[in-house]
Amino acid sequence: MDFSAYTDMLWSTVSFELKFLAVIVVICLIPEIWYMTTKIKMKRSEGKTWEDISTGFILVAIFLCCYVLPSVVPIIKDIVGEHYLSAHGKYTIEVAPASKGSPRREMIILITDDGEKLVLDYTKDGSEIIGLPEDGGSGTVWYSENSKRILEYIPDEPSEDG
Repeated sequence: MDFSAYTDMLWSTVSFELKFLAVIVVICLIPEIWYMTTKIKMKRSEGKTWEDISTGFILVAIFLCCYVLPSVVPIIKDIVGEHYLSAHGKYTIEVAPASKGSPRREMIILITDDGEKLVLDYTKDGSEIIGLPEDGGSGTVWYSENSKRILEYIPDEPSEDG
């Protein structure tokens, strides 16, 4: 089976997250570069202040790397190994409200025909692409095994008796 569309969806998610990380890391490294190029000209007290500022920005960059990279690695594993699975069952969309530390998040809860419960996330722009009806339903869902990202939804055909 050709999984190129699924691979493209996951790559767009990875590239979005890595572009965001790259921009923030570059912004965090600017004070360090500025400090390193001008530290000879600075007075001792100015140098200490800028050293502290640049160290703080580097710590922010390291923290963001530690936050973003663990979410990207499972997606890359799915892409490289083409770990795409399908499951049939009933789904609902649940919303985790925004809290102080995290934004509002939609999750797809799929109860398979075997009774297994899967919690899936959207890929970047996935909610627009996948087209899951908001009120739930049943059908076949294709998702990535390691990152648990929904890739495609195929609704069940309506029955002829209603």
